[in-house]
Amino acid sequence: MSDEVNNPNGQPQSEGQVESRQPNYAPGESGDRRAPSDTPLNEQHSTDQGSSDYAANPAETTKESKEVPAGGNTDNQRGELDEPAAPEFADLEPSPLEKLVDALALMAHDVELGAGTERYVLSEDGFAPMIDLMRESPGGQIYVSLVEWDYPEPKLSQRPQIEYGGRQHSIPTMPRGLYESLLLPTKLTDYGTTRQLFESIQALLRKYLMLSEEQSALLSYWCIATWFPEFLDFIPRLTITGSRFAADLLLRVLQYVCRRPVLLAGMNSAVLRAIPFAELRPTLLIRQTRLSKRTAELLDASDRDGYFVATGKDLWQCYTARCIYLGEDYSQQVLVPDGIHVHLARNAVSARAPVPGDGDAQDLQNKLFRYRVFNRELVQSSMFKASSGLQPELRAVAQQLGAAIVDDTGLQKRVTQLLQGQNEQARVDRAYGLGALVLRAVLFHCHQPDLQQVFVRDVAITVNDIYRTEGESLKVSNETVGHVLKNLGLYTRRLGSAGRGLKLDKATRSLAHKLGDANEVLPDSSELPACGYCHHLQTIRTS
Repeated sequence: MSDEVNNPNGQPQSEGQVESRQPNYAPGESGDRRAPSDTPLNEQHSTDQGSSDYAANPAETTKESKEVPAGGNTDNQRGELDEPAAPEFADLEPSPLEKLVDALALMAHDVELGAGTERYVLSEDGFAPMIDLMRESPGGQIYVSLVEWDYPEPKLSQRPQIEYGGRQHSIPTMPRGLYESLLLPTKLTDYGTTRQLFESIQALLRKYLMLSEEQSALLSYWCIATWFPEFLDFIPRLTITGSRFAADLLLRVLQYVCRRPVLLAGMNSAVLRAIPFAELRPTLLIRQTRLSKRTAELLDASDRDGYFVATGKDLWQCYTARCIYLGEDYSQQVLVPDGIHVHLARNAVSARAPVPGDGDAQDLQNKLFRYRVFNRELVQSSMFKASSGLQPELRAVAQQLGAAIVDDTGLQKRVTQLLQGQNEQARVDRAYGLGALVLRAVLFHCHQPDLQQVFVRDVAITVNDIYRTEGESLKVSNETVGHVLKNLGLYTRRLGSAGRGLKLDKATRSLAHKLGDANEVLPDSSELPACGYCHHLQTIRTS
């Protein structure tokens, strides 16, 4: 391939990171985590597109690839320890057995066994080529870039269009404003270790906002995950609430560390038509304090890949990473169970500089891009399993965030600990939600001796008694309780002329107890020794 640009910073990745070989992936712009994708950035063969007007001159200059020595000085791009060189072995090629031992050690993430300058290279074939979008310089032209392994270093080829794998990959068509503002990497910059990269993101967040350790860490996990939308099952939605001024600053800081960030003042169908989601896979940073039903549906559709949204006569897929600020006043109903929630206090804004400098932002973009290039296959094949102590939805969140962390088991496991607070809040919300209170009322009547049926109005009276006992002034109507019972699967029937209610037969009692156990409102069986249903479920839970 002609006109290739060898990036002098494109050194092999840092210690303990391995890029396994697999079939050629398309440029990482779409696809499923479970199967290779062949979708290009843009398969248009014509250069007459909205964005091609801004494409750079195809004539590229070729830079010489330079050998970068290992060591702790400023020229050390690998981040290796300073050790005395052994010139007598400098040109000695490792034996096949040595390469195999190193590869097996790395696959087990055993840094002590995996050694040598080729510890992250299984063979001279290196990693699978990847096509991505880059800029020639900060604010400069956007190019389609092909990153290949040119033993012993990665090699960059940048053009307005690149023909690869039998396809023509070009810059996606996008609005002029998006083209000019889209933050993209300009090169591959060494990031040291995964922990060093993580801590640099966390330090940036805490420099500009007064965040707790837990908040800044969760945000750092999420930022790294945005670089792997096509290699993770899903990217949890990040919901921000609290101070509007602090939230605005947080969104502006997040755009410097997320992949392809787009700041949006609201989410609607016009956004779906303007942004090429399938080719671009951006990170949406949305400020929308009034969440309509239609907007909520759009956000829900973007939580998972594969769902279509209808806009006029067209169908669109809008799965992508997204963060949304919902304002200072919010309802628990707008928080998704399989997402992350960060609440910002009024004093969350630091007294330091208002926003990061462009140089810091570009450096982090380049480091995270290198992290993506070298680790995307490890992320895709991650076997990380989150702790079973979390609610099922939050366990799935922890597994996605942990999968984006490579070569640091401690950092992976920490995400489970950070979600414990949100997990406990979810338990409380579930236990004190209307559905849970109705279940508690139904169980109360199930435990009354010789009671064969209960009217809806009696269940409503019991629910209101629970509210009053717990200091709440809320009251629910018979009609509301009837709807809740139906949604729970406890279907009422007419009990003569006195009204509707539940027959407390064996089937109803068994279902009510199973629902109570699932919602964690089942009373302690020690207080109800005569209830065989409670005793049986408690025994199963503790066995």
